[in-house]
Amino acid sequence: MRREVEMEKYLNSFSRLGATLAMVLLRYRERHLNESREHHKTENLVRWSRLHSPLSRVGP
Repeated sequence: MRREVEMEKYLNSFSRLGATLAMVLLRYRERHLNESREHHKTENLVRWSRLHSPLSRVGP
């Protein structure tokens, strides 16, 4: 009986560790996706503003 309780404690702490690790990975992935999305948004804005800027129409 005592051994089963010890085993259960071990499994509980192990699964808690796994859940924590999963949360950390999900947060990291989410932040990384948001950063790359923001990066593309910024790139597209820069490209758009270069295309539509009045300065780009002033040619030689």
